[in-house]
Amino acid sequence: MDSRKLEEIKELQSNVEKHDNIRLKLNWDMLAKRKNTGEYDYFHYTGQKLTGFLGVYDFGSKLEICSMVDASSRRQGVATSLFSQALSDWGASKKEILYNYPEGSKSGEAFAKENGWVLAFTEYEMCCEISPGDEASVINVRDAQPTDEDMIYFLDTQGFEMSLEDAKGIYYIQEDPTNGTQLIEVAGEIVGKMRLDIGETETWIYGFVIMEKHRGKGYGRAALWQVTKEQLRTKKRVCLEVVATNAGALHLYESCGYTSFGAQHYYKSKNGSD
Repeated sequence: MDSRKLEEIKELQSNVEKHDNIRLKLNWDMLAKRKNTGEYDYFHYTGQKLTGFLGVYDFGSKLEICSMVDASSRRQGVATSLFSQALSDWGASKKEILYNYPEGSKSGEAFAKENGWVLAFTEYEMCCEISPGDEASVINVRDAQPTDEDMIYFLDTQGFEMSLEDAKGIYYIQEDPTNGTQLIEVAGEIVGKMRLDIGETETWIYGFVIMEKHRGKGYGRAALWQVTKEQLRTKKRVCLEVVATNAGALHLYESCGYTSFGAQHYYKSKNGSD
């Protein structure tokens, strides 16, 4: 996506977040690397000003949709128009379609209810702002290399219930599976991974997974501890997301000093498809 459109989206996001006192999830790590703006992104302009945006995010077997409309252009059918365009393009894809809005978004909640959707799940947004202390560890965390691509795909199939084809498809959209990916090793053997999206003041952790045969050994906690401490040397906070029903992950993150600061809700149609 060209830089002008990205700046327009950032400005609209800032205006909407300030007006509604919310935090939108626009997946900037994906958005900034779009190969084709016409395929996943939908825009509404009032004159020369961007007043509505909808992004479709492809996660293999499911599509996530997040939209926003400037306060001055609401109740004019903008959100409905953008969503109708997206469903026209993606409704026949046979992928699960999820509509996302943040905790506290009255317009997002109303839009979901007006369309008769039901809550699929909620993700907590968690962050750590105080560096954890020193802790002995047997793990090593390193940057992924081009030769690690197949392992990255394999780890995603283990951690996120997706096929190998779906895993590769996600990275095709994002261009480079090694970009931002950290591999977790024990005695030279890869046991897991995570992906870092490093911003000016904060770092987000995504795609965190430990290989199934190595779970329950403390490797996940050790890796999270190490990466969190490293990132907090230069960033104000480190953040991640966890599905609200994943008690094990919640406990892990809390044990490393993470606390919840928000939530993202995901809705789907009552019949499971849109």
